[in-house]
Amino acid sequence: MNNYPDLSGQNVFITGAARGLGKSMALKLAACGATIGVPDLVMADCELVAGEIRSKGGQAHAYVADVAVRKLFMAAAATFAAQYGRIDAVINNAMLLKYEPVEQISEETLTRMTAIGINGSVWGAQALLAHYDPARGGTLINMASPVAEK
Repeated sequence: MNNYPDLSGQNVFITGAARGLGKSMALKLAACGATIGVPDLVMADCELVAGEIRSKGGQAHAYVADVAVRKLFMAAAATFAAQYGRIDAVINNAMLLKYEPVEQISEETLTRMTAIGINGSVWGAQALLAHYDPARGGTLINMASPVAEK
């Protein structure tokens, strides 16, 4: 007996879904019936995940999007919503952490980390609010992992 929820008819947009925890979530939620938006930095990586989901009978679409850049995030989310009718959930999973002594962290590195982790989470909330169905509700999940290093 399957103890997983039936997510058929749910459209979920997962940032950083081309690898790591994001990929694992995308595969699991797709196996539960959700349609998955797979945005990440490299289209080939996004396509691999979306293709794996489709090969197992699920629905997924790949998008190149730097979640730190509002215009790019919102464009990918709008395309996903237009293709599938709405967004039911956004999982803000993308993160960048650079482990180095604090005195060695450059301005560029810190700006990139906060742009992905903080700004990207705000853009995700905005994307959900712009494309969810108020009658159905929506879900926003913000998360980070200490293994989000690239």
